[in-house]
Amino acid sequence: MPKVSIVMPLYNKAPYVREAITSVLAQTHKNWELWVVDNGSTDGGDRIVQEFTDTRIQLLQSPKQGPGAARNYGLRHAVGEWALFFDADDVLKPFHLEELLAITQSQPEAVIIAGHWQEFQDGSSVDMPPVLMTPSGYGSNTRDFPESAIAFAPWAVHVALVKRKFLHTPFLWVEDLDPFMSEDTAFWFRLTSTFPTIFSCSAGALYRKGISTTRNRPEFPGLWFQAMKEITATNLMFLKQQHRPLKAKHCESLMRLYSGIYLLAQKQKDTITAQAAMAIADHWLQECHHRNGCKSFSLKVRKALGLRQFLPLMSWLKL
Repeated sequence: MPKVSIVMPLYNKAPYVREAITSVLAQTHKNWELWVVDNGSTDGGDRIVQEFTDTRIQLLQSPKQGPGAARNYGLRHAVGEWALFFDADDVLKPFHLEELLAITQSQPEAVIIAGHWQEFQDGSSVDMPPVLMTPSGYGSNTRDFPESAIAFAPWAVHVALVKRKFLHTPFLWVEDLDPFMSEDTAFWFRLTSTFPTIFSCSAGALYRKGISTTRNRPEFPGLWFQAMKEITATNLMFLKQQHRPLKAKHCESLMRLYSGIYLLAQKQKDTITAQAAMAIADHWLQECHHRNGCKSFSLKVRKALGLRQFLPLMSWLKL
């Protein structure tokens, strides 16, 4: 039985999929299987996958469109002890699986193992070093984790291993969110708010930025706003269905999310989105206050001034 099942949705990523698969083949940990789930590609990416003859690599055709649907379909075929979700335009360093799995020697009870990742621009020069990113919950980032995951995905999708036996309802990918950017926020929120996360200092995941066909486009505030409304509503419903309390830190994270959307919409003169985001941000600030969560200096200032007065000052106050 393979130790790791890697599930890769594929949709029109022909320029990148060969490099992604080659990085899997280069793993120092060899006990893996790779399920590439074609999601209706029209650029010949599936034919590139078929050029690989390693029997650990299998190509599937997803019956449903969307990245979450493709990942769930791949999971139905997976048999590994651990699952890693890996997008076809990203890259793994050779030691990625080995270093994450090393944690299980001392902590065999682990359900989620998350490391660091590095971000690089598509087409960037080899002389341009990637930017090291730290997962939420690691080291000094523990204050709001995992409550912050209600609004912000804690890491890039291929950063973490998940014990596959726990990936069943309600911990599958939420396929209803497939039309929206940042759909992985709901997936990771459910897992991290239910199971403990063990962290590795490894940084073997490389995340490619600047692709013209990327789904995640937060620079468009209207699209970002609509996506996050759907995703955060789904996360709030999950808490309700699981009979879990809504905490002040949840409310603070939601306030910060919609405040960010407001600022971007204001900058781009999208007054409709700005007004709608401000209303939601203010609601969550009030909810945070009602739960006695506005204890930090920055939150007290927000409450005293009001978000409309505070947010324009935020950049130089650094709150």
